Parts: sequence; structure tokens; C-alpha cells
Amino acid sequence: MAGPGQPPWMRAVLRAERTIGEPLTKAANSREGAVVLMVAARAGQLARGAVHGARSRVVHTLSLPSHRDVQLLDAKVDRLRRTVEELSAAQREQDREDGA
Repeated sequence: MAGPGQPPWMRAVLRAERTIGEPLTKAANSREGAVVLMVAARAGQLARGAVHGARSRVVHTLSLPSHRDVQLLDAKVDRLRRTVEELSAAQREQDREDGA
């Protein structure tokens, strides 16, 4: 509750909350509010998709690797590293058998 001992900014915030709080609560809990939120979410998805597509075209036009390209290369390097480790272990085992 706003009282005389509260700073002016707090009184302003509480007054604004009382002014817009109830209508916003009614709108958020209405069917129309849910539709507006769904449309806004879909618009956000479409905008993110458009930005992603444009960014991908620019990256590839400039012959730069995309994030996905780097992820794929990283996975290939990991597989190659594991293969080299396996081959090295097999070679060490073969050397032990030959030396025994």
C-alpha cells in the first residue's frame, strides 16, 4: 500500500499497477488473450526462421562456415580421434605380442 513514507517512484509504480493491472489480468485470462499470445508466438517463430535463413545465406555467400558446419566437422574430428586411439591401442597390443 502506498503510504506517505514511501518514495515517489514506489507510489507511481503502485498507481500504474492499479491502473493497468486489472485490465491486463482480464485480458491474459480471456480466450482472446490466449489467441493473441499464440499469434505473437507464431510471429516470433516466423521472424526467427527468416533471420536464420538470411544469416545462413550471408554466411555461405561469404564462404564462411556456419555453426552447423562447425558442429559436423567437430563430430568428424571426434570420430577420427577415437579411431586413431583404437588403432594405437591395437598397435601397442600387437607390439607387446611380438616382443613377448
